[in-house]
Amino acid sequence: TAIDLEAQVRGNTVYLVDRRIEMLPTLLSTNLCSLRSDVDRFAFSCLWEMTQDAEVVSVSFTKSVIRSKASLKSLTDELTLNLRALNRIAKILRKRRMDRGALVLASPEVKFKNEDESGDPVDLEMYEMKEANALVEEYMLLANVAVAEHIYKSYPKFAMLRRHPVPDPHNFDSLVACLKDLGVTLDTRTSRTLSDSLDNAMLPQNEYFNKLVRIMTTRCMSQAVYFSSGTQPYDQFMHYGLAAPIYTHFTSPIRRYADCIVHRLLAGSIRQAPLPKCVDNQKCQKICDGINYRHRMAQAAGRLSVELHTVLFFKGRVVHDIAYVTRVKANGLHAIVPRYGIESLILTENLPNGSELRFDPKTNTLVSPTNSRVGVFDQLRVTISVDDSHVSRLQLKLVATSLVPVAEAVSLSNGLLPDGADSKRKADGAENSSQNGTKKSKKEVG
Repeated sequence: TAIDLEAQVRGNTVYLVDRRIEMLPTLLSTNLCSLRSDVDRFAFSCLWEMTQDAEVVSVSFTKSVIRSKASLKSLTDELTLNLRALNRIAKILRKRRMDRGALVLASPEVKFKNEDESGDPVDLEMYEMKEANALVEEYMLLANVAVAEHIYKSYPKFAMLRRHPVPDPHNFDSLVACLKDLGVTLDTRTSRTLSDSLDNAMLPQNEYFNKLVRIMTTRCMSQAVYFSSGTQPYDQFMHYGLAAPIYTHFTSPIRRYADCIVHRLLAGSIRQAPLPKCVDNQKCQKICDGINYRHRMAQAAGRLSVELHTVLFFKGRVVHDIAYVTRVKANGLHAIVPRYGIESLILTENLPNGSELRFDPKTNTLVSPTNSRVGVFDQLRVTISVDDSHVSRLQLKLVATSLVPVAEAVSLSNGLLPDGADSKRKADGAENSSQNGTKKSKKEVG
């Protein structure tokens, strides 16, 4: 159909700060294909029979009709009991994934609060994943794995799957060396050893440190991609971040075209719909290539949208805050401001006594004449403003005013504000280092 062809070209819904560009017509994506209280909706269901210990006894798939009882804005006693039972099992499933080596990664993701009339950003805060999100996620992951196993068994030559390749060990070399200098070990031999290392990556004087390590670990990863099962040997199917031997996307057909293809394969495998004649290994891989490209473009558009709205938020303001060094170069260093999710290059000329600093490649630090050093994970006081010297493009400008001594870093972690900081913000160290709902901060690497 024309709708299907357009959806294939778009590949996925694109999420920007102030809007989303739908893969499907809005009537479908926000109404007819979305759950509403006390309204029948067609669905494709994955049904499990489980023990009290979350052991799967059986799994089945069927076309279905769902009538949602409530939007959960208010809970009845029955719904509360059901949700608690679901959550208890979800926690068992999550622990089991973690024990297999699934990773909890992070990204410096923020949410904007925009003004109703103008749409301009008036506030922003770090995205936080709530327990309800984690509950839903576990069953989505379980369904995706179950469907992947089923369609591969039915169509081993052209099942549409998703793989997350094992990262190149050398990608971690710089991060491992920086952590070693701080007495922290990052074991990258397997996803399980890496997961354990991340859990233990703590510094007593810096509560944000663990989250920062997870952010930097995320950047060492390979990109997850869609593929046709006939193009890879089975031992390459694995999803490294989820510690799953086989995986696909089934749960969001209104926003991902891959899920639409997976639905058709699943329907064909249970004989509830004919399999499209055009499906074969070569054509499936061609569709995967297009979806992978569109996914990368959607991610890039999302990042640029955040960058634009961040600049709009800071335009006309001068804000003082704390930043953490994430990378050191000969001409400056990269630093991230946790409160705002900003990361930027600070040129040497914008560092205190910058003209006197020299780069030491052996220690990956900037060294002053008095032999004091600035390296990865150090904290800096910075001034954030908008550089409007380039008419064609406004840019954020970070200027480091001083290095934060270790003793003061302890105070920051305990919730004390640095001199001149915005009185409305919480101390950086108060950020919880546990999983962030990703967008991916726990970003399901998938």
